[in-house]
Amino acid sequence: GAVSLTKGCYPGQEVVSRLHHLGSSPRTAGLLLGPPGAAAEPGAVIYADGRAAGTVLEGWPGGDGRLRAMVVVTRQALDGGEVRWLAPDGPVGNLLDFDPACR
Repeated sequence: GAVSLTKGCYPGQEVVSRLHHLGSSPRTAGLLLGPPGAAAEPGAVIYADGRAAGTVLEGWPGGDGRLRAMVVVTRQALDGGEVRWLAPDGPVGNLLDFDPACR
């Protein structure tokens, strides 16, 4: 194969080894759906269960006026589905998995 886990050094070797031995990354990409008129700037913090659980990468209004945002979140936050952004008691949003097959 293209990657050997037993010999040589290559860029990203530590990440590949960690994923190989631990099975997955603790964070994943998701799609945040928010209420009409809401905004989320890149870098805004996503909260789940009152704790920081991720970050907004990019946000935009959908055709229906609802916020859409590409986010990086913990897998636990993605499993819960409902999150808040800007503050632990901020606006409520729903998280959707980009690709459940990649989990």
